Amino acid sequence: MLAMNSQLRGDILLLELSGPLDSRTAADFRIFIQEKLLEGFRHILLDCRDLEYVSSAGIGVLVQVSRLVKNHGGSFGLCSVGEEVERLLGFLGVLREIEVVSDVEAFQAQLPQKTEAHVAHSQKIDVNPELKEEAKSSLDKSQMEELMACPNCGVSLRVGKKGRYLCPSCHFVFSYS
Repeated sequence: MLAMNSQLRGDILLLELSGPLDSRTAADFRIFIQEKLLEGFRHILLDCRDLEYVSSAGIGVLVQVSRLVKNHGGSFGLCSVGEEVERLLGFLGVLREIEVVSDVEAFQAQLPQKTEAHVAHSQKIDVNPELKEEAKSSLDKSQMEELMACPNCGVSLRVGKKGRYLCPSCHFVFSYS
């Protein structure tokens, strides 16, 4: 069983993982991160010091979670990763998706630069109410033709025409083409 101990360090949610991250624990881990994003946490660092094992499913969920956090305008990283594991992650190309740092301070030092870059590319619903109204109107029931999953939270949605949509569950803005 994967144990997750969380601490708030400034703007960073530090998660100390203990146990295996594998096919049995990956879904729970993803749900936990989604809940933390909904609570407003945007900068998440995983302390992997006590992580016993990471399977291919565990590596896959780490990449998914990293993308999810970045799509919410945040930063995601790993610390206290052993040299052998870091080499394996590099070999698999995971280090292109996930930042590996030495400690919380190193992650904190990178936040201002990363935060500005992500905010510039993210779409904030609260900042642009016109986009919110446009997305709501684009979900007019008379135009719905196809069922698809929200790319962020996986909720099933009906969409019809090409355009931008707002997920009513997680408020994620996405394009349909």
